[in-house]
Amino acid sequence: MLKLVLLTVLSLQSVLFALTSDWEGAEKIFLVENFHSSDKKAGRDLADTVQIRLRKELGRTDLSAYVFAWVEMEAGSPAKTIKLKGNQTLYIVQGKLAGTVAKITVIRKTSTSVDKLKEKLFRASGERWKPVLSRKIVDYIFFDVLKMKRISTPHLSRKIQWGESIVANGDFERGRGFKPACWNQVDGLCSYWIKSNGSRQNRCIRFDTNVSQNQAWDWWRAIKNGADPRNAPTPIPTNPPHYNAVGGVEGVKLYSDFIPIVQGKTYLLSARLRGPAGGNAKLFVKGYAMLPTAKSDTLKKREAWRTYMQCNTNGKAWKTYTQTFTIPKNLPSVRKRISRDEVKLYQPKIKWIRVMLYAYWVVGNYYFDDVSIKPAVKSTLHKNPDNNIQRGSHPDHPAKNSYPQ
Repeated sequence: MLKLVLLTVLSLQSVLFALTSDWEGAEKIFLVENFHSSDKKAGRDLADTVQIRLRKELGRTDLSAYVFAWVEMEAGSPAKTIKLKGNQTLYIVQGKLAGTVAKITVIRKTSTSVDKLKEKLFRASGERWKPVLSRKIVDYIFFDVLKMKRISTPHLSRKIQWGESIVANGDFERGRGFKPACWNQVDGLCSYWIKSNGSRQNRCIRFDTNVSQNQAWDWWRAIKNGADPRNAPTPIPTNPPHYNAVGGVEGVKLYSDFIPIVQGKTYLLSARLRGPAGGNAKLFVKGYAMLPTAKSDTLKKREAWRTYMQCNTNGKAWKTYTQTFTIPKNLPSVRKRISRDEVKLYQPKIKWIRVMLYAYWVVGNYYFDDVSIKPAVKSTLHKNPDNNIQRGSHPDHPAKNSYPQ
C-alpha cells in the first residue's frame, strides 16, 4: 500500500511538472474547479461549460492568459503546487450549484497575496439553463473580475489556415467490391458503399438503422467468420416504436484505417451528412497509443483518447458539419497492476487516430461523404466586429472529449 501511495504521489508530481511549460509563460492563469452540487453530474457539466467558454473567450481577446483543461486536473488541483512568478496572477473559480442557481467565488492569487473576491449569485431557467448560466459567469469574470470594458469596437480574433486533409479517401471514390479504400468493409445489411444520385462517381456511405438488431447481430458474427457481404440477407425492418431496431440498440458504425497524427496539434474535422428528421449521427475521432493490455505487458495499439462531433440531421438536403479538436499533450496515466502491491504507470502518447462514422436514432437512412481532418498550418490575429463573432460552440455539435476507462 505504501508503494502504491508513493507511486501515486510521484505520478501527480510528474504530471504537474510536465504541465509547467504550458502555463509558466502566461500572465493570467485560470483554474475552474468542480462545482459542488447534490447533482454531481450537473455540477461537473456546468464547470466544464464555463471552462471551455472561458478558454475560447480568452483565446480571442487575451493571448497572455492560460486556462487549465480538465485533463490537466485528473491527478488533483494544480492550484496547490503552482509557484507563481512576480508578474503572474492565478484566478481560481469555485462554485456551488443548487438547481439552476449558482453561487460563484473567485480567488485571486499572486506570488505575494491571496484575495477572495465577492461571491455572486447567478440564476437561469428553461431547458438551456446551463449555457445561460455559463455565459453569465464568464461575463462576470470578464467584466467584473478582469475589468474588461464593455465595448463593441473591433478586437483581436484568431484566424487559422488549414492544410490538406490527412484522411485518405474521405470522399469514398476509391475502392473495390464492398470495401472503400482506406476504410473497413461495409456489411451489406446495415452499411453500404453506394453511388450517390445514381452516378458512377460521387460515392458515399449509407447506414440503415431500421434493421432488426437480432438479424444484424447474427450477420455481423457471420461477417467476422468470413461471410461475403454480397450474400447479406434481406434486411428485416422493425415496426414502431422501433426499440428492437439497430438504431434503438447498438447503432451502425464504420471505421477508417489508422491515420498518423501529431499530439497537441489543432485539427479541423469536417463531413457532409444527410439523414432523417430528428436524426442523430456522430463522427468519432479515436486516438491510439502503444499500451499494455490487462493480461500482457506487450505493448499494443490501444484507444487512449476520443472526441466526437454531433450531427443532428433534418431530413432535408446534405449539410456540412465542422468542429476543431486538439489531442492534449498530457493525458491521464494508465495504471498497470504488476502485483498486489505494485502498480506501473504508462503515459499515453497518441500516434494514430481512426475516424468512426456512427448513426443510431431516429431509425432511417443516413449518408456520409467528404470526411476530412485538416491540420492547422498557420494561425494569425485579425480584427473582427464583436457582433460578428460566435462566442462558444454551436448547439448542434458541441465539442466532447473523453478518456476510455
